[in-house]
Amino acid sequence: MFFDWRDVNVVTSYLQMYYQIILLLYFHGSVRDGGGIEVKVVTVHLPEAYLEAIDELVRKKIYPNRAEAIRMAVRDFIQAEANIREQ
Repeated sequence: MFFDWRDVNVVTSYLQMYYQIILLLYFHGSVRDGGGIEVKVVTVHLPEAYLEAIDELVRKKIYPNRAEAIRMAVRDFIQAEANIREQ
C-alpha cells in the first residue's frame, strides 16, 4: 500500500493512528499481535550486525518487520531449548 505523504489528510490520519498506538503502549505496556495474543513491549540491545541481518530478512520480505523476525527467533529458541531439556 502506497500513501501520498504530500496529502495532508493522509499525514493527519497516519499521525492520529500513531498517537493512539503510542498511548496504548504507554498506558498498558502491552499490545495484541495480529493473532490476538497479548504481547509485551521489551527493550533489547543487539549488536549492529544482528540488526543488519534482521533488516536484510525484512528487505527480502521473509518477515514483515523487525519485531516479527525477533518474535519468531525467540519462539524458535524456546522450542529448541525445550526439546533439548526433554531429552
